[in-house]
Amino acid sequence: IMAPFRVGLREPAVGNMYIFELTVDALFVVDIVFNFFTAVEDEDGSVVFSFAATAKAYCAFWFPIDIIACLPIDIILKLSEDQFGCSLTASCQG
Repeated sequence: IMAPFRVGLREPAVGNMYIFELTVDALFVVDIVFNFFTAVEDEDGSVVFSFAATAKAYCAFWFPIDIIACLPIDIILKLSEDQFGCSLTASCQG
């Protein structure tokens, strides 16, 4: 809920809000891992609990979309600017 507000008003997340956003990002990554352990339907409509079949189906469509959606752009930018700790402590001025 806060991320669109922050992005729209160009307000950085700092302190606990930044930690919260990192936690949400981590949960999305965990969701990607869980998607490899779900069942899929085969062509006959029966449910298959095979890791290989699930991985093949997931990687064929949703995996690339999920990976792009989970890219930690904020972290990458902050690390490239040597500003990662600033969001945790709100001590840097930019």
